[in-house]
Amino acid sequence: LGANGSGKSSMSKILCGIHVPCDGTLLFNGNEVTIPSPRQAAELGIVMVHQHLSLIPELTVWENIVLGQEAIRRSGFLKDKENYGHAMEALSRLDAHIHPDALVKTLSPADTQLVEIAKALAQSPKILILDEPTAALEISQVNRLFEILATLRDRDKVSMIFISHRMWEVARICDAVTVFRNGETVGHLDVVEGRLDERRVVAMITGKEVAEAEHAQACDLPTDADIRLAVDQFVVSGRTHPLQISVRRGEIVGIAGLNGQGQPEFLDALAGHTRTLSGQVRIDGAPIRLRSPRDAIRAGMVMVPGDRQEQGVFLEHDIASNLVYPLHGLKKRPFFLNRAEQRRISNDAFDTMSIHPRDDSMKIRHLSGGNQQKVVVGKWLALSPKVLLLSDPAKGVDVNAKEEMYQVVRELAEGGTSVILYASDNEELIRICRRVLVMFEGRVVAELCGDGLTDEWIVKASLGREDETVQPDERKGGVSA
Repeated sequence: LGANGSGKSSMSKILCGIHVPCDGTLLFNGNEVTIPSPRQAAELGIVMVHQHLSLIPELTVWENIVLGQEAIRRSGFLKDKENYGHAMEALSRLDAHIHPDALVKTLSPADTQLVEIAKALAQSPKILILDEPTAALEISQVNRLFEILATLRDRDKVSMIFISHRMWEVARICDAVTVFRNGETVGHLDVVEGRLDERRVVAMITGKEVAEAEHAQACDLPTDADIRLAVDQFVVSGRTHPLQISVRRGEIVGIAGLNGQGQPEFLDALAGHTRTLSGQVRIDGAPIRLRSPRDAIRAGMVMVPGDRQEQGVFLEHDIASNLVYPLHGLKKRPFFLNRAEQRRISNDAFDTMSIHPRDDSMKIRHLSGGNQQKVVVGKWLALSPKVLLLSDPAKGVDVNAKEEMYQVVRELAEGGTSVILYASDNEELIRICRRVLVMFEGRVVAELCGDGLTDEWIVKASLGREDETVQPDERKGGVSA
């Protein structure tokens, strides 16, 4: 267990030969070993179910399951019939009703995760590492997986490392817990008869004890500003439960939670990038239809995406083109751009965002990560947005560039722009936001502000715990207070 960035996945990748450790020793069956590659790890019997899937979308299910361990004839050709049967056996252990000839790219997220698990089981592991394997699964699939893990432990004597943000899962299947914080081991706990001292776990993760006092859930909104953005019964396909959020004019609202709880998907849906199942969105009281990003942008709602290079900029185009394309793409303009207006927009963005070097003819790919992110934010300034959506904007950005960017965000808010900020770093949210909404399993489980807006309370709520009586919700596969 551990918060985002505590080192759980990094440790797992070291054990699997993906990363090479800088120091320390690794003992396997009492003998010191080095694991320079995933192949060496597999030869030892160390297999991992990855959080970010290792499947190849263009191959079939059965081809992915046997990939790297195919039975081969003396002639060098594959024994397809034998390999096919091996894959079918692995799928049958999961009761997964997935056609082995289906291409992985056509599967749902849950079925894709099951194929990843089947691929690991097909390798007959001695040590099985599971990095958040249940994030995309329904409760019936989670229960089936846990039955298989229990059999592997009891019958086959397989050792397992289970990484999860769901403490009820850890309490249900684990014998002991190790907690990481900032890349270090900070404590160990035994799970006794399916019970886990969750208050001690939270204290280890945060480094501080969480007060016993009841925490107020509701935060009063300021009455001196109108509601700019109203989100009602908003459901993102396959990722969230009904969400209801209000943001006032000039307010900065944070979205917190551990990775994989639906925060980026919620912002993507608000920005028109992904499909919603239901709900209504209003800006300044007027309803908007989010059929595409164009609809959101025309209504005054713009987004700084989490992956700036894939979604935020055109790497092979110059800074000037990146800064002006939103404005020219949304209005009826001549085919050729107005150079004077382009120069004005570029100069304003350079001045406001402190983009370096000050050369609008430079290609984006030559800029540092921090300056690329400044361009992603700066391109929206000419539109004077009503709502700014920020999806972990400071990820991979140096401290100075981060502070300069957030200063611009504060100034936009002071000018009336409403901001929703998702950040994986709790300290950023505490420093920037007046209110923070914590998401767990696709729903908002806590609203924190004032004295309650602390790292300890964010972590506690992020683990699905806002009191001491939370139990698994069998219908939804999450938790309910």
